[in-house]
Amino acid sequence: MTLPRNLFLVAAGAVGGILFILSCGDDSPVDVDAAAVCDCPAAEAPITADRLEIIDSQVTIPANGSATEAGGCELPAILLHGGCLLLGANPDVSLQQGGPDVDQTNIYNCFWNNAGPTPTTGIIRAVCLNPAD
Repeated sequence: MTLPRNLFLVAAGAVGGILFILSCGDDSPVDVDAAAVCDCPAAEAPITADRLEIIDSQVTIPANGSATEAGGCELPAILLHGGCLLLGANPDVSLQQGGPDVDQTNIYNCFWNNAGPTPTTGIIRAVCLNPAD
């Protein structure tokens, strides 16, 4: 008794699913004489090498201290990526945090800590996308 009932439920579900899929299709007739209207926004220009710019900002990380510095792109350029670099090896300097600014979309922030007695030079690198001409 349960096998015929289960087969009926499976068949009813399959028919219902097929009807649902067919009812959601767009098979309405199209007027071939009417011109299509494009309401799409203008496309972004291709990203080419001449639109990319790398901007390095040199900063001094003081001895026995920390430095929170920012570097970035000049508006209207868009910050694509950034990084925090050290000039030379210094085991006393550690990068605590680096990343894009939460308030300004074209700025990259770096926070270093220097536990040593020697000031060190750091670089904030920003990769910028300039607007198309």
